[in-house]
Amino acid sequence: MIVTILGDLCRSRQDTIPSKSLHRLTGRMGVSDQAVRVALHRLRRNGWVESQQTGRESSYSLSEIGWGETQRVRGQIYPEPAAEHPDACLIVAPSADLLPDDALIVAPRTAVVDHPPNPMPKEVLVTKLDPGHLPDWLVELLAGKSLREDYATLAEIVARVVHPPDTASMLDATVLRLLILHQWRRLRLRHSTLPDSLLGPDWEGARARASVMQALKKFKRPRVEELSEVGTTAASG
Repeated sequence: MIVTILGDLCRSRQDTIPSKSLHRLTGRMGVSDQAVRVALHRLRRNGWVESQQTGRESSYSLSEIGWGETQRVRGQIYPEPAAEHPDACLIVAPSADLLPDDALIVAPRTAVVDHPPNPMPKEVLVTKLDPGHLPDWLVELLAGKSLREDYATLAEIVARVVHPPDTASMLDATVLRLLILHQWRRLRLRHSTLPDSLLGPDWEGARARASVMQALKKFKRPRVEELSEVGTTAASG
């Protein structure tokens, strides 16, 4: 959750989150100060988070490693509407060494990719796939039942909370944003972009994406400078 908070609210490598604001946000989520301190200690030790001291006040930011990793997956967490890949294909190779590193392995020496290998080894057999019209066994490999159920649950919950009164405080609006984003992030990083490319706009992950993006638009990201006011200022909606 701390990585989600810092990754979302820090818009640049130089932004920091004051300790008081961080504890106010996590406290509203029901997370104890002790749990936050333990998590921060572990994240600093693992090189994900840095701390700064100004007088008696601490502030936190993502480290160079943490920022880099966050930026690497930013397109997955805050995606544009997914487009089907007309070049998605099933490839069969004489050796697993010829399969692309980002391919979905479906059988020995057989994989699904969103575009043919380039350059194409002449030994590789390529069969074009029809996005949105796949056999059930391949759908299950792309996005298993538990993943689809989790996405459906998230979409349902977000739909229920996306229309609170506009008088919600900045604290509550920010906490709702972060809780929704955190659950979306946990699911989204469990798989590649292939399900979005091949399962079409009606699969559970696509519906969850639409709900989450609506929620993020509703619960606007506060500026770092506003975080000291979290808990006192009404959200603008």
